Amino acid sequence: RRCVQETVIKQVEEQEREMKELIQQLEQQKHDLHHSQSQEQQLQTERDEMKKHYEEMNEHLKGIIQQEEQEKEDIKKKLEEIENRNIELMNQIEQETNQLTKAKQELETETNEHNKLKDIDMQQKQQIETLNEMLKQVSEETTNLKMQKEEDRQSLKKKNEELEQ
Repeated sequence: RRCVQETVIKQVEEQEREMKELIQQLEQQKHDLHHSQSQEQQLQTERDEMKKHYEEMNEHLKGIIQQEEQEKEDIKKKLEEIENRNIELMNQIEQETNQLTKAKQELETETNEHNKLKDIDMQQKQQIETLNEMLKQVSEETTNLKMQKEEDRQSLKKKNEELEQ
């Protein structure tokens, strides 16, 4: 009986020892699980922070992209304005060029008319000089003729006096 009791006690002690080991293992697993949960929670927190950071970066980048799109639109509008202004200036230059060409043609016409008038003026001056020359000759001839006439008259008068005597 005592032997049976010792065997039973040994078995109970063995079971107690196994139970303690199991409890210790469970405690260790509990500790590991708690540590694991803590790590998982920390990872989740880091994930959440990273996600928040990426969302903030994404919003920031969206803002930059939106700003760049707006700047592109502004540049596009300014380019259109510049292009329209260039077209206006080209039209204005073309009009002014046409006006200058017309004015040049009018000036050439006036110059040609002026040159014709100068030619006519020169011809008239030459004609006046020729007429003056002719008038001078006529005047000389008239004077000569008058003198000749006077001489002839004097001569006739002499002859008449001679004849009368």
